[in-house]
Amino acid sequence: MRATLIGGLLTAGLLMGCGGVEGPEADVEEPLPVTAQAVPPPQFCTYAYTNVYYSDATYTAEVGREVCRCGFRVFIIGPRTPYAAVSQRTPCGGEG
Repeated sequence: MRATLIGGLLTAGLLMGCGGVEGPEADVEEPLPVTAQAVPPPQFCTYAYTNVYYSDATYTAEVGREVCRCGFRVFIIGPRTPYAAVSQRTPCGGEG
């Protein structure tokens, strides 16, 4: 009696752990349709500048930088914070 009960519980546990029994009416997920999405072109710097980000209002501990050079994409190291020292922005192409 005890062996039958343990065997039944073991079988039920295995069926549940393996996802149970699936029949022909089991739900089958269909793949999502592939749709064409426009990918925006990379944004290149139109100004040369460097922003230095600090941890707090004392502006003593640098935690990040944002560097933009003409013809390249912006390069960011570390986090951006509200405490930034912004260098002079120079337009690319010698304008200004």
